[in-house]
Amino acid sequence: MPISRYGRPALRCVVCTQRGSLARRETHACERPAGMPAGRAAGVIPLARDRHRTTTATSCNGAARRGGRRGERRSSRVARANGAVWRLDCGPWPRNHGVMDVMGPAYCRRSAYRAFAAELPHIHSAEGLFRAAWAISTHELPDANVTEGEQTISKLANALLGQVRSRSPEALLAHLHDVLFDGLGFRGNVDDYYNPANSYLPSVLDSRRGLPITLSLVYRRVAAGVGLVVHGVNAPGHFLAEVELSDAGKASSMYVDPFYRGRLLSSDEVFQRICQTTGRSLTPDAELVRRATPREWLARMLHNLQAAFAATHRQRDVYAMQELQSLL
Repeated sequence: MPISRYGRPALRCVVCTQRGSLARRETHACERPAGMPAGRAAGVIPLARDRHRTTTATSCNGAARRGGRRGERRSSRVARANGAVWRLDCGPWPRNHGVMDVMGPAYCRRSAYRAFAAELPHIHSAEGLFRAAWAISTHELPDANVTEGEQTISKLANALLGQVRSRSPEALLAHLHDVLFDGLGFRGNVDDYYNPANSYLPSVLDSRRGLPITLSLVYRRVAAGVGLVVHGVNAPGHFLAEVELSDAGKASSMYVDPFYRGRLLSSDEVFQRICQTTGRSLTPDAELVRRATPREWLARMLHNLQAAFAATHRQRDVYAMQELQSLL
């Protein structure tokens, strides 16, 4: 539950959540408990339709900051005129809205929240996506240094380039798999699949174990360092990688499963893997192997963490991941 700047449960006006683009969002709210004081004494946080960047009930239109008690009375009238209804907020804050914009996140570590937000404009590059995913891990691993992570990636790429003689995509791909999977042993963590550490890049680089999506991200980042283009495949139940290749001047691609030590898959094998993972009989469809956008990549990582935290009743960490997701 969000906490106000006064250390009490935060309240918000639900009027603005019933209008405009936010009308589609579900409001998780309940009535203010009897006896809870209203106004500044309760740390009420209004989100009235005329002013969304506010922090207290007495500043619904900014007048309270300028006019003391007179301003408070005026802002109260404005709130009533707008039909404000104060509700105790029981769920995550709406996207880019209200108190979290002004005061920062209520649950997520602030350094992680800021680092994640700072990297979002750059996530269309392999480096930017890697740094944004690294920022997620700093919610629980605040001492993890992204510069050290990038140095590790550079060492892996340089080791690969030191072995390869031909710079053809096929030769680079073969040596990439030789370094990552055969030499270093990167693979899926089948023994402790739902451990949140499998979603944290610092832990994955250290243990060389992870989820399909984090292993695919490491795979993509190292591949980019040697000139290979790799995409994420947002397949249901099991994230994959797709490597761009060239065959006699014609563009082609190949599916890779980093979870199973870089196994190469044909299109038919990909659909079989999806059916096996989901437990459903699915008709082959291009939508099932659609390339993931950078935001979809990050959103899926955050969904995985929410599920892992919910399974161990770490509700505050669930809310923290929702706060990061609200930035996407």
